[in-house]
Amino acid sequence: MAAKGAASGSLNAKNLEALGAARLAELLILLCEGNNASKRLLRLALAEQKGPLEMARELRKRLASIARSDSLLDDHQRDELLRELERQRQRSADRSRLMMPIWRRICSGRCWSCRKS
Repeated sequence: MAAKGAASGSLNAKNLEALGAARLAELLILLCEGNNASKRLLRLALAEQKGPLEMARELRKRLASIARSDSLLDDHQRDELLRELERQRQRSADRSRLMMPIWRRICSGRCWSCRKS
């Protein structure tokens, strides 16, 4: 009998790694259908592989998209947007110390974290 947590059907990093990159990529594409926030997260991860300047470009594109939007957000949508942007900022800052100066240039000091430091 297998040890607890070691079952082949358990959802953990080791078992997912065993699926292989191609199968995981297919699953990610399926999971992202109709979920724009997840697509943006994956695009940011791909940009991360190319370096901080590509990450900054992706973030700049997102901020420009937000600036062009003329939609009004309800409280839930606003909170969701703020969480998404904060996750992207944290991911960027965590991955590369070079990102904070780039982030400051992108947001021009409008975000809370740039005003704080």
